Amino acid sequence: MKKLPYGCVHYPIAVKLFRKYNKKKNPKIIEFGADNKILPCLIPEVEYISSDKKGNYDLEINLNSLKELRKIDTNSFDGLFCLETLEHIAQPDKVVREFKRIVKPNGIIIISMPNEYNIWMRINYLIGRKPHNAGFCLLEKGTHVHLPRIKDIEEFLSKHFNLLELKFLWTTKSSRKGNWYKYLNYFIDKLLTKFYPNLFARIVVTANENKMC
Repeated sequence: MKKLPYGCVHYPIAVKLFRKYNKKKNPKIIEFGADNKILPCLIPEVEYISSDKKGNYDLEINLNSLKELRKIDTNSFDGLFCLETLEHIAQPDKVVREFKRIVKPNGIIIISMPNEYNIWMRINYLIGRKPHNAGFCLLEKGTHVHLPRIKDIEEFLSKHFNLLELKFLWTTKSSRKGNWYKYLNYFIDKLLTKFYPNLFARIVVTANENKMC
């Protein structure tokens, strides 16, 4: 497979976590926010259903419309992926409750969200720069509605699931350049995210088990 686009570098980690905790053969999974459809290329052993708000997907579902989400049958899937999506949603708590409903008990749910309080974001706020500058049009422009810390992500997911594991990732567009940026990003990813995730994790990838009702 070709090099992953910059916005998809967390996908291999998500797949690795799913394979680690999934115990079912040929699982049926759904991906929400499946903008690029890269997932089935990385995990071909699953029965894959793609979903996004508009485009050529198996299901066209806007997660800001709970009415659309509720059309999916209960206990329909063995697993679920929702990567870098919930921070764009107006009511993520209600959306995640629907995730619980459509995934079978003990199914594996992989969710990733940004750590909006990493060191780069803190510097931006300190100098008065807004990284997600959409003014009062956050939903209309599809930018981040929520700005979670790692602690917020842990508490939010633990409320709904058995939180199995978190993985932390630092990645920047500069890491794609063939110069010292590449080695700096490697150093941050392999060392600083491990010891100082609150500062040096830009993406938090989580593995969750759907709680038995």
